[in-house]
This record gives sequence, structure tokens and C-alpha cells, in this order.
Amino acid sequence: MKQKRLSPSLDIKGIKSENLIQTERQTKERLEKCSKKVIKLKCFSEVCREEGVSDTLHVPSKCYIRICPVCKIARQMRLVSKYNHLVNLMKYPRFMTLTLKGTYKLTKANKNKMDTVCQELFRELRNSGYSFSKYIKALEISKKDNNRYSFHYHVIYDGSFIPQSVLSDKWKKHSKGSFVVDIRKVYNRKHALFYISKYIAKAVDYDIPIPQYVRIRKMRFFNSCGFKGIKINKEIWAKCNYCGARMRYAGEYETDHVLKGCIRTNN
Repeated sequence: MKQKRLSPSLDIKGIKSENLIQTERQTKERLEKCSKKVIKLKCFSEVCREEGVSDTLHVPSKCYIRICPVCKIARQMRLVSKYNHLVNLMKYPRFMTLTLKGTYKLTKANKNKMDTVCQELFRELRNSGYSFSKYIKALEISKKDNNRYSFHYHVIYDGSFIPQSVLSDKWKKHSKGSFVVDIRKVYNRKHALFYISKYIAKAVDYDIPIPQYVRIRKMRFFNSCGFKGIKINKEIWAKCNYCGARMRYAGEYETDHVLKGCIRTNN
């Protein structure tokens, strides 16, 4: 008989393990120190050294934890920067919203069930003759009461238009009763990407306590499919204003207040 594998975060009696307690403590410390440490970036190119130019960029060191209010905009901008190239590769971008009725606990098991329902819907759409190749999917959750959440999926996909009545019937079939959907053509690709990424950026509104966050911290709320083999050209954002070269690490220091944005100085 195959022995059941125990969860690494719980012991036999269901008591928290030391690893989970340590992760909670580290998460709390990172939240408290977010943006209070500043990293200095400088240009060390030969052009700037010969001209005597000293362009310094002070960047706040962020924690990027999903429930951190300070990192709210930074998380959204990172998503837009990462996926903007993929949206531009789509020939016929469409925007789709799938709503699940009812409320659920925010657990990995529930999220996996929702993802499976979406995959079944996408598979049936392809089998029905609709073009549905590349897509970017975002999960929006809204807290209701008693630590229960409502789930909504926002999808930008590359393919043919699907009549709303057809999409609603197929979604009702796979989701066991949910029928509220929306579908429309994408006219502004970047605006559509900003729209679905804002739901990930507003994660502070979920009001998730740290112990619960630690258990779901590896859950993916934003993912893409169908872009295999496509490399993303990441933009170099830390550039010297004088020569355009990439700026390098030049030290760090602590601050008493939260630094919300990057600051350029001449020293």
C-alpha cells in the first residue's frame, strides 16, 4: 500500500513546522523593511569617466510581496514590462472575462480546480472550430466574508471571435452553473494588458493575513500559454542620462522613511 505523503508545512498532529514559522517571520520583516533600503546605481563607462560625469540613481529595494501596499504599482509595471512583448505578437487579440458564481476559500486546491475548468473550456472551444492559440490569463479575487473569495478570470487571447451566447453556454457547462461572460475585440493592446494586470496589483485589497499568504505565496495569478520558444527582450531601465550605458551597483544605505520612487543625483 502506498504511503500518503505528508505536507512539508505540517507535522502529523497538524502543528506548524519550524520552516513555516520561519517563513512567516521573514515575510513580516521584509514587509516592514520594504523600500527603506536604497540601492545606489552609477555609470562606470569610459565616456562618463573621461567627461567627469557622475550620474547616480537611487532605487528603493522592494520586497515584491503580493500583500505589500508599497509594491502595488511596481508589481503591475513588472507584469506589463514582461508581457507587453507577447501581446504585440498576437494577430487578432480578443478580451474575455469569465465569472464564477459563489464564494470559495483561497486555497491551492480551489485554484487548481478553477484552472482545470478554464482549460476544459479552452479545449472545447478549439475542438468546436474556434481559433484559440496564444493567451494571457489573470485571476481576480475579491474578498466577500468569512475569508471567502469570488473568482473572475480575465483573458487576452489570439484567435477568432466567439459569440457571447455560445461562450456563455459552454462556460455554464464546464463551471457547473456559472454563465456570466464577456467578450470583445482589443483595440489598444497595452491598455488591455494594463487592465488585466491592475487586478494583480490591487492584491492589497484582498486583506490576506500573513499566515494565509505564506501558504499561497507560490500560487500563480498571472500566466501565459502558447508562446513556447519566444524570448522576451527585457528593457534596460537603469540607463545613464549622459551616455545611455547601463548603470551598475555602487553600494546601498538605509533610510528612516519609505522611498516611493527612483531619484537621480549628481553624486
